[in-house]
Amino acid sequence: MEDRDFVSRFIAFYLIDYERYKPGLDDFINSSMEMLEKKDVKDIEHDFKKSLNLATDIFGYDAFRKRTNIDAARRPINKAYFEVITSTFAKLKEQEVDSLKKNKELFKNNLIILMNNDRYFRSLSQGTGTVDSVKYRFSKFQQVLEKSINGIKIKITDDNKIENSEL
Repeated sequence: MEDRDFVSRFIAFYLIDYERYKPGLDDFINSSMEMLEKKDVKDIEHDFKKSLNLATDIFGYDAFRKRTNIDAARRPINKAYFEVITSTFAKLKEQEVDSLKKNKELFKNNLIILMNNDRYFRSLSQGTGTVDSVKYRFSKFQQVLEKSINGIKIKITDDNKIENSEL
């Protein structure tokens, strides 16, 4: 049943933008299932597989696992991280995918920087169904993704803002 939970989370955040998230998570997922009945599931399945393949291309065996440094032991797959990565990757245009693949090492290093931000780490670990956690983890992941696609190394300021860093 865990696998169904992962897929349901992807579908929910794929069909409903995270900005429109309202707790609880189960209700949010259920509302997306009602929407699913009116959608072409072939397109959703295609985009889901695309996101899984891209995650594997970028992260390898580390896909969907929180990594706070390059040498840390491998952690378990994290559901909140899975929903962020898959639903975001599924919506990327082909040109963005190509740029991300070219900048994958930068992207992984930028994500390690982000993961070392206490607030971001908590958004994946504690109270993951709150509006604040959902919006924070999605918005910060998207910011890091965009900067990485554009070849920009990031830093996190004391007030949790993502800024450009010197390479």
